[in-house]
Amino acid sequence: MVEQGIENPRVGGSIPSLATIFLSNAATGILSSEQVTQCIDALCQCGCDAVRATIVAMESRIVVPQVETLSEAERLMVLQELKAIMAVYDSRS
Repeated sequence: MVEQGIENPRVGGSIPSLATIFLSNAATGILSSEQVTQCIDALCQCGCDAVRATIVAMESRIVVPQVETLSEAERLMVLQELKAIMAVYDSRS
């Protein structure tokens, strides 16, 4: 299917991911926890508009419910990953 080449595996409605993706934070060298990965996956399942709204909220230092149990470093990891995902997704749209 042609659209498989442009779909984002972590955004709802796209191809489901086949493996767990580990994130790294260059500033701290910390690998993400399972909770961070699950948070990112859950946010992405809500679709592009919801992810964009989450990015805006997090950039405004608003703690969205999906990340309230995460540490500040983990929240930053979520934000960075969401921005990276949308950058790739938007560049292919």
